[in-house]
Amino acid sequence: MPNEHPLHSEATASVLRALQQSAQPLSVTKLGKAVPKSALKSKKDLPELLQQMVKAGQIRSHKARSSVYWLPSLEDLASERILEAFDDKPLTQTDLENKFRSLLPGWPTAKRKEMVAQLVKSGRIRSHKSSLYWLPGLEDQASAKILEALNDLPLTQTDLKNKLRGELTGWPQTKRDEMLAQLLKEERVYKVPPLTGKTSLLSARAEPTPQDYIKLALQLAVAKLKPMGLTAEQVLTAAREVLQLSPAPAPPAISSPRHDAANLERLILERMLQLSPSAATGASVQLSQLRHALHSEIADKDIFDQAIMRLAEQGRVALHQHDYVSSLSQEERAALVSDGRGNYFIGVTLRA
Repeated sequence: MPNEHPLHSEATASVLRALQQSAQPLSVTKLGKAVPKSALKSKKDLPELLQQMVKAGQIRSHKARSSVYWLPSLEDLASERILEAFDDKPLTQTDLENKFRSLLPGWPTAKRKEMVAQLVKSGRIRSHKSSLYWLPGLEDQASAKILEALNDLPLTQTDLKNKLRGELTGWPQTKRDEMLAQLLKEERVYKVPPLTGKTSLLSARAEPTPQDYIKLALQLAVAKLKPMGLTAEQVLTAAREVLQLSPAPAPPAISSPRHDAANLERLILERMLQLSPSAATGASVQLSQLRHALHSEIADKDIFDQAIMRLAEQGRVALHQHDYVSSLSQEERAALVSDGRGNYFIGVTLRA
């Protein structure tokens, strides 16, 4: 500060030193103990000096029950600590306040709320009605779970809600409905004709496969025959016996293996973006989740593994290798993507 009194210069240095050594904001009382008595004419000079330092941008303050002060760099660190508070489910305001007691000691409650609001404004945290908070990546994961729930079979909205009840812990129904509406808008979820009735079904595919409708028909048969004393196992066993009477037609010959491989690779890249839109900006997608999402299109694991490896060889994706394969059982290894040379992979990232 220009034209600063020599005594104040010593006091300023003492304040800055005390704040640099502190992991939390300090009150006037604590700062007063850090400033030598000889550096100030009177104790009353310290609050005035602190205000001058605030105006000069050297330190920051917030008035709660009493004034506290900190360095600008400490506030940046506090924002990062706030992000560390989040885990695998959304947090309420109460959840955050409970975590802040240990993560942000010494910070006034009002200032903590201000920092959270700033992180929301910058997009680093998302919120729902200012009462629920989560990181952007968690919303992508929740959307992926919705897609995964629809991958096996088209569902009514009620059936989807029931299926997701244990999968989207902490998400309010209104937010779940918003995420589903967004997936419909982005054409990552589709409304498709029902087997019976007028209410549309929700599907991860624009055109459900014949297998989808056969599964729905079997589910309907199980429900209709239950009052007659038939179990689901009995109905499915009878269906298998009936279907075995007529041999399945031979699958059409593949005229162009190269074209078929290209289609598989395109499907993989498209489904990665469906599962996680942030994959477009470098976010990793779990290969086990991707394989499950593509099971109806690529049922054979070896074909899936080969398509993934081709994409990696072409430089279109990067693979994340499992670091401790020796610790896995044979069954666990078999579930991972393998290059056939003893390397196993768990994640995949799009390359620019």
